[in-house]
Amino acid sequence: MGFFDFLFKRNPTAEWRETIALPNVDIFRCLVNGKGFRASMADFSELGPAARWPGKNGSGSLWYPSKGLELDFEFDQFVGATIFLKPPSHREDPAARPFQGALLRSGAPVALPAGVSEAEIAAVLGRAKSRDDDEEETTLQYVFGNVVLELEISKPGGLEVINVFFEGEVSPR
Repeated sequence: MGFFDFLFKRNPTAEWRETIALPNVDIFRCLVNGKGFRASMADFSELGPAARWPGKNGSGSLWYPSKGLELDFEFDQFVGATIFLKPPSHREDPAARPFQGALLRSGAPVALPAGVSEAEIAAVLGRAKSRDDDEEETTLQYVFGNVVLELEISKPGGLEVINVFFEGEVSPR
């Protein structure tokens, strides 16, 4: 992001042309369309303009409400993604839609549609490393090397959100 983009609050992704309407996310390797840890924001230009973008130091999120996808960056380096399998209710964005792309498990399609239960998730992914339960949701956590996968299961709505991110620190380039 250039200084003048920041100063005048211009969208640095405005000129990006969408060439991939339905992204794929490998939830075991934290890859979005084959791009992973430390990829720059510009590497995701194929997704088109974002509705929200990181600040001048490149830390923050690219938010794609029509794709149900949010990409997180630290110092202009990709560190994780949030996949909304149901329209995110906490966002006041009428364009928000559920994720329609492909979910992958180490390159192969994996079936984790919105609303599946904890038992159905366990049948697909196995036993979670940890499980956190509160009044509103259950969060299952899986760890694959330096990739952390968290699945948010609402009560009684089933699977709603998938968070996948890299564990570790990112330094400025």
